[in-house]
Amino acid sequence: MTYLKQLSVQIGVSVSAFFLFAYTLLFMLSNNLSFISAFIGAFINTATLLFWSIGAIAILKRLINHVHFWKQVPLHILLSFLFSMLWYFSITVIFGWKNGNFMGAFSVEPFSTVAFIWQFFQGLVIYLLLLSVTISWQNWLSSQSQKKDPHQNISKLLVKEGEEILAVPIDSIICISGAGDYSEIVTPEKTYLTRKRLNEFEKLLPSEFIRVHRSHLININKMTKAQPIGGGRLRIYQQNNVTVDTSRTGSRLLRDVAS
Repeated sequence: MTYLKQLSVQIGVSVSAFFLFAYTLLFMLSNNLSFISAFIGAFINTATLLFWSIGAIAILKRLINHVHFWKQVPLHILLSFLFSMLWYFSITVIFGWKNGNFMGAFSVEPFSTVAFIWQFFQGLVIYLLLLSVTISWQNWLSSQSQKKDPHQNISKLLVKEGEEILAVPIDSIICISGAGDYSEIVTPEKTYLTRKRLNEFEKLLPSEFIRVHRSHLININKMTKAQPIGGGRLRIYQQNNVTVDTSRTGSRLLRDVAS
């Protein structure tokens, strides 16, 4: 098990222990229960929460990595509602099984209105916490993976194509363009489609690659000329008849680079 996996497990165990303790104490104080009864109730709450949290984190990782931010918003609204309801239903069912002495009989009773609202609110808050933690964790992993030795030159990019992983020489890249949730790596031979975002390429690639537009990163070594097209923008002509229009900011950046 890697260090990061060990750390994830340790954090999960610590958070679960905290919830188990907090729920046990809460049930003892608010419902005047014995320690055993309060602990069983706390265990049911914590175990079901852990189960649905693991599932939610797995889904959140895919959303954060592969879906554009604004497309995520309605999905998070739906998922937060679904997470809260699934947690609530699983608690009521297991408590019903407990009321039947775990012998196969069920005596399911819904929560009171106040208890349901409180339970649902907890679910929403915990989903938001899971979302925040997952985003922070993914950003940290991304920043760690992008750290590189400044004295080490990266000569190739690894690109997935189906089940294969191809090594694309960096000096063969003409430009990289954003295409929705994907990026297109344009070379003389072919164009590769990757899920890595333009911001990640910008941090990874050497200084010959300039961000001339929010959707375009060009290799100035593959550039033949640039001509004004009005509005303070430029049209860049590159090898293989590739043309890229800059933004005004990108135009200024390119002019600053020019001697």
